[in-house]
Amino acid sequence: QQWQIGRDEQELANAKRLTISSLTTLSRIRDNESGLHLTRTSKFVEMLANAYNEVQGIEVIPAHKIDLMAQCAPMHDIGKVAIPDEILLKPGPLTPDEYEVMKKHPVYGRETLLSEDAGLGDRDFMETAVNVVYHHHEKWDGTGYPEGLAGDAIPIEARIMAIADAYDAITSKRVYKDAHTHARALDILRQDAGSHFDPDLVQAFLRVEQDIRAVAELYRDP
Repeated sequence: QQWQIGRDEQELANAKRLTISSLTTLSRIRDNESGLHLTRTSKFVEMLANAYNEVQGIEVIPAHKIDLMAQCAPMHDIGKVAIPDEILLKPGPLTPDEYEVMKKHPVYGRETLLSEDAGLGDRDFMETAVNVVYHHHEKWDGTGYPEGLAGDAIPIEARIMAIADAYDAITSKRVYKDAHTHARALDILRQDAGSHFDPDLVQAFLRVEQDIRAVAELYRDP
């Protein structure tokens, strides 16, 4: 019986990994993102969460929660699969109407995760995944989307994902912009601490910014 329980847990874990891989691959192909972008953001999330614990002096985020956050990070933009190509792949600024359509991708992502066919398993994992996917565009001052949450009302995993995703976007080349330097990214994070980003998390990021930079260099796009 013990053997069977272990086998069932392993099969569930394998199914979860397959589902995550399938969702992230679909998202990457649709959005023209590299797999390295997903690798980088996952590692940034893990590093930032651990740095936040160090800054706080206690384990605010349990180790198992950090593991879940790192697993879920690559799925943060899965809702973009439902955005029309002419908007998602547009090589330039979006119009106000196009931006409103783009802002729906967290909602589409949440719907995908909560669908009967998602098969992602346990409650802790689903809660973490939904928080990452649905809330990573919320802003500390309440001006984000889709719910306009502010401060600590934004789930911690979403606040961490927002910084990891922003840093990677700033320092990576896109069809509509060149890559900025690590120093420029730090300036932007400092400037937006307390408005876009949780200021305590920005301080934690700055604590490990050289390690973050090293990971960014190691997994740089060709």
